[in-house]
Amino acid sequence: PLALLAGNNGAGKSSVALAIAAAASKQAVPYSGLPKNACGVMVRAGAKKGAVTLAGEGGSTTIEWKSKGAADVLSNGEGPEAS
Repeated sequence: PLALLAGNNGAGKSSVALAIAAAASKQAVPYSGLPKNACGVMVRAGAKKGAVTLAGEGGSTTIEWKSKGAADVLSNGEGPEAS
């Protein structure tokens, strides 16, 4: 599959890509060297929380981020993975 994201600067294109990368890798923060307790960077300024769900035939992975720096990674079956 191929997905194209388009939008003005600041619309959230990179944020969508990072959220998909986080769910595909099952890592709350898909940045090298950034600890999980710093995951507030994944939440848009002014928002209390953010979430992504990546689903496939075998299951799904959901990541929920809170602006205070906490995150939960929830898996149901075998969700899609990064290769």
